[in-house]
Amino acid sequence: RLSTLDDHAKPGERLFVLMTRLVYTLDRDIRFFTEARARDVDYLNAIAPEVRATIDERGVFHADFTPSSSFSIEWQEPVSPESPLLPFLPASARPATIIVQRNFDFARVLGFRTAERSVTWTAHVPVGRGRTRVYVYSLSLMHNIPPPFMGGKQRVYREAVDNIAMLITRLREYDGP
Repeated sequence: RLSTLDDHAKPGERLFVLMTRLVYTLDRDIRFFTEARARDVDYLNAIAPEVRATIDERGVFHADFTPSSSFSIEWQEPVSPESPLLPFLPASARPATIIVQRNFDFARVLGFRTAERSVTWTAHVPVGRGRTRVYVYSLSLMHNIPPPFMGGKQRVYREAVDNIAMLITRLREYDGP
């Protein structure tokens, strides 16, 4: 099933794989999650200011975060019954929307190649009046992980968890339009 999340996979690629799954509930109505908001650079920078997101004239987003990268956003509404994400969700989950964020063009760090690409799928499932359950699946394909003296794979995991926790807190506190 992992290959369905990475439609750019090539046979024989030798990459480290980091996959995360996160589920949380927000006191936000499903109508809060719109395509316009998903593509709004001001909103992205409000909930993740460290990313310093910009968008170019072609509609490609850029993150000025180490390592810098580019990303695209695909909005799915209504959600197709053929969506490759559905088998990862609980059978009872009926997402109203899905955002697919594809990250690419990762910069080098200290001369080393970092990630090749990653994809994050975010499904929004209404769970009652004014509440939405959010399912986030990320698949990162990396050339290198930090060596053990720099924290190794535990550092990668810890940074991912810390960044996700910070994002959830900001989403819960967001009071913008």
